[in-house]
Amino acid sequence: MKNDSQTNPAAHKLQERGGLAVAAYRLLALGIGSIQILVFPSEYISLVPPVALVSGVGLYTLASILPVLLRLKVGNTLSYTRLGIDVVVSAFPVAVTGGVHSPFLAFALTPVLASSLFLHRRMTIAVALVSVALVFGSQAAIPAYGYRMTLREIRDVSFYLIAAALTTFLPYLINARVKQQWRYEDIVEERRRLSHELHDGPVQTATALRWQVQGLRRRLQQMGIDDVAELEEVEKLAEMGQQETRDSLDILRNSSADGHFVQRLQGYIDRLRQQSAIDFRLHADDRDFEMDPLVEVELLHICQEALSNASRHSGAKNVAVTITPVNNSIEAKIADDGRGFDVVSFYHGGPAGSGHGLAVMQERAYAIGGKFRVASLPRRGTEVVVQVPATTIRPAVAPRRVPAVSHQREEAWHRAQ
Repeated sequence: MKNDSQTNPAAHKLQERGGLAVAAYRLLALGIGSIQILVFPSEYISLVPPVALVSGVGLYTLASILPVLLRLKVGNTLSYTRLGIDVVVSAFPVAVTGGVHSPFLAFALTPVLASSLFLHRRMTIAVALVSVALVFGSQAAIPAYGYRMTLREIRDVSFYLIAAALTTFLPYLINARVKQQWRYEDIVEERRRLSHELHDGPVQTATALRWQVQGLRRRLQQMGIDDVAELEEVEKLAEMGQQETRDSLDILRNSSADGHFVQRLQGYIDRLRQQSAIDFRLHADDRDFEMDPLVEVELLHICQEALSNASRHSGAKNVAVTITPVNNSIEAKIADDGRGFDVVSFYHGGPAGSGHGLAVMQERAYAIGGKFRVASLPRRGTEVVVQVPATTIRPAVAPRRVPAVSHQREEAWHRAQ
């Protein structure tokens, strides 16, 4: 089985804590069952001498929890073989001490708890069903236990089924939230790694290219060749590429969420004001919006990408950013009064290309269960609207992907503007 702790320190720490939790539950459930059957043996039907039963199950429990307590490396936290053995052994005390009336019912749920903490949902449900089947199977297979539709029977069965359901689903739901945090941390770490690669690669290459062009231009001028307009254009393109790469670096390096979305967006807008003559305006509540870390990071990236596009390509004089809460979602609008473009050609652009810009923003929004819309007309400006949930959700059905804009189409669009 896949072990996330091999690649994620947070996952490793949580897995250790989960192992300790299962060990503590196993000891507690065994202790409660043992006390009941040893102190009140006449209250239960036992097919095995209570002392022998408690001793045997106790030795198995000790062998199971010692590696966890001593933090020994014994491979994956769970394997299918070990899990199968644990299901059978944990159900055995129930089978020989009264079925649904056994004092070891809680002990039989130990492998269910372990599965809900470490395995995927389907496997957890399968383990729970097998465990429940063993309990009720023993009740039906052993005549000495009998079965009468009494209030006690209904009560014991109801409590056991409720406990089994809670043990199956509650830890899984809590664990899903933790795994979402792991995903966020992995994304942040990957973006930081990419930022280092960009800095050591394209940024340095663009800088070296500018130096080479500047040196070549000076040498040509020393030779009396003053017509170097094309070289100046190459230098401008290199400078533009260098600046765009640095903008991307800033986004990648600021991939950690700190709960101050509005302040960080305002800081980015302030930097854009210093680099252009565009009047940027941010309209948002003074309070910070409560969002999951992954949602905050992705929404910030979408807004930064939209603002960067407006600054570089729209020819706008004014850009307005509006952030508003909508039910359980956050809506961001980025509107400019620039040249605009034919948005119909974007939405019906044929097969997906390899472009970025709008298509990348859309993919970011869809990745966190959000919605994305672009409204634009030539010479009438552009409005980008993105709505994301305050918490990350997985779309029930993958949304239809808007065709990406090819590099050629983006270049034609920019030239037309």
